[in-house]
Amino acid sequence: MAASDHLGRQWPIQVSVPSKFLNDHLNRCDDCAKDPIKVIKKGKTLSTVELHQNHYNDLLSDADYYHSNEWDKESEPEMVNLSKSAGATKKRLTSPK
Repeated sequence: MAASDHLGRQWPIQVSVPSKFLNDHLNRCDDCAKDPIKVIKKGKTLSTVELHQNHYNDLLSDADYYHSNEWDKESEPEMVNLSKSAGATKKRLTSPK
């Protein structure tokens, strides 16, 4: 039987998130080798993943960090685009189905 959270979500969930942020997250993820996020469909702009609650919490926390920080467009232009992708990831993770 699948576990559920206080919002009634049944884990694992499937959600499409921006590929840019997902790829960056997976490249930085320390625990991904032991407990990988299952990528169901990899796309150029969006990828569909299966997330267990711990994956969801980790991805959301990471997206919040990268979206919330102010990045200098001059010295860190790549971070500005990553921040936008992180914001889109947060939106997709927190939007009701």
